[in-house]
Amino acid sequence: MSIPTGQSQVDLEKEYEVDEIWLQPWWDNGENGRAYKYTIEASINGKTWQRIVDRSKNTTPHRDVGESYILNPFKVRYVRVTGINHLCEMKVYRHGSTPRK
Repeated sequence: MSIPTGQSQVDLEKEYEVDEIWLQPWWDNGENGRAYKYTIEASINGKTWQRIVDRSKNTTPHRDVGESYILNPFKVRYVRVTGINHLCEMKVYRHGSTPRK
């Protein structure tokens, strides 16, 4: 199955070292058991992208608290999510700026 065409991208306006990305797709109160299939990619220059999260085969229903990905610290300026047509919110955290879960 291919990933839908929805894509969201953020420009952090300069390079940061980050270690967490949090996503909140549209939430339907769990009524439909919606499982989002998507990827998250990062780039320093907006041209060369590295896949950092691959949920393209996800079958787990989305939760109301969103999805948090704690990663090894990496440098980034641009972050994009492909496959979610209704991404309500995305947060990218600078390394060491949030308490670990």
